[in-house]
Amino acid sequence: SCRFKESIFKEFILVEDSLEGTLQAIHFSDMEYNNKSDDGPLPIFSLAKLDNSSAETTIRLKGNFTDIVLEEQVTYRLYKRYFDINTVKILKMLKELDKKENSLFLNILKNPNTWGNSLSEKYTYLKELKDIALKLCDEFSMSPSQREIAENLLEKRLQIVWGPPGSGKTHFLALFVTWYLTVVKSRTEKKNCIIGITAYTKAAIDNLLE
Repeated sequence: SCRFKESIFKEFILVEDSLEGTLQAIHFSDMEYNNKSDDGPLPIFSLAKLDNSSAETTIRLKGNFTDIVLEEQVTYRLYKRYFDINTVKILKMLKELDKKENSLFLNILKNPNTWGNSLSEKYTYLKELKDIALKLCDEFSMSPSQREIAENLLEKRLQIVWGPPGSGKTHFLALFVTWYLTVVKSRTEKKNCIIGITAYTKAAIDNLLE
């Protein structure tokens, strides 16, 4: 009984505790009926009530009993089925990605190096702007290696900044974001800029935002 808990979701199928019932449970298509609560070849139930107050555990099932006739002195078995309302949405999104001729996500997965080393036409910066931006690196106290990374970031979409703990990765990212917004972005677009930040640990994000 410790494996069961009350729920409004119809997470269980009910079959006779026999070889035939076991085969019915095995052949039940979890993926086909994963977000359906009524349709299906087997009766689907929710565990509406669980009572452990006595020596025997009593459960109350809620569902459609029209497809099954319960008989006395016959043992039945509950199988927990795969139930996830989000799976269909995820599969639908993946199918839509497959239909697109030029998908950002598929391009990253298929050839990350080619994608990372290219630059969208929207963000192709003029040589004059690059020269101005790189000259102003000194005002932001960038080291030669940091300046090199900043220059590379103006030429491609993806740049890996690697280094052991304490080598200044987070400091450089904060420096670069400030430099980019102040020098590059302010000279190309006047509208607000949204920057997404993620990291392996929350501490790294906090340090970057500070």
